[in-house]
Amino acid sequence: MLELLKQLRTQLIEDEAVVDPRNFQSARDRAAPLAYSIDEAVASAHRTVGMLQSSLPTMAGFEVRFAAHSTEYFSQISGKTFPKALEYGNRIVLPRLAMEVLMRNDPEFEFPCFLELTAPNHTRTFVSPLEFSCPDDRVLVLPSWLHRDLRLTEGADVKVRCVPLDHAIGLRLAPHSVRAAQIPELKSFLQEELNFNAILTPF
Repeated sequence: MLELLKQLRTQLIEDEAVVDPRNFQSARDRAAPLAYSIDEAVASAHRTVGMLQSSLPTMAGFEVRFAAHSTEYFSQISGKTFPKALEYGNRIVLPRLAMEVLMRNDPEFEFPCFLELTAPNHTRTFVSPLEFSCPDDRVLVLPSWLHRDLRLTEGADVKVRCVPLDHAIGLRLAPHSVRAAQIPELKSFLQEELNFNAILTPF
């Protein structure tokens, strides 16, 4: 039996098997298709941690509700184009009004700005503004991958709060595949990729 378990473990590692927490929902909650890719499974785990109740204080009195759209959809309906970098990380686009509210509530407010985003299903994640250029004061635009991961419908009502987050002093990464060792100039590659993300949430 022990030998069989060892063989199973080896096979799972070689096949880069992952566990997606969404696979263990009740049947009535399975509105979205299950995810099996590594990226989606990791994002799902991140979302699961985000279900925890927030205890962070609100900064600059900024707590606003917006209609959330994905970059893909909003580009189609508005004709507005977004920087390619927006799709690769966890930055969002807010209307200029959001910055005006921040500065009006707290003229001494200092950037960077960290935001807690709560979906209608109480899923919580953290983002940061890339731009304050959304032409609609009622709308924020999310990377399409994040919009899908939060299981939002287009125009879903989300709550956004400005919150304080600790600055990281170090980062330890665990590769999901032995192929990571084959990436040339791995350190430079990671530094470039991490620049797309303003916030990293431990879990």
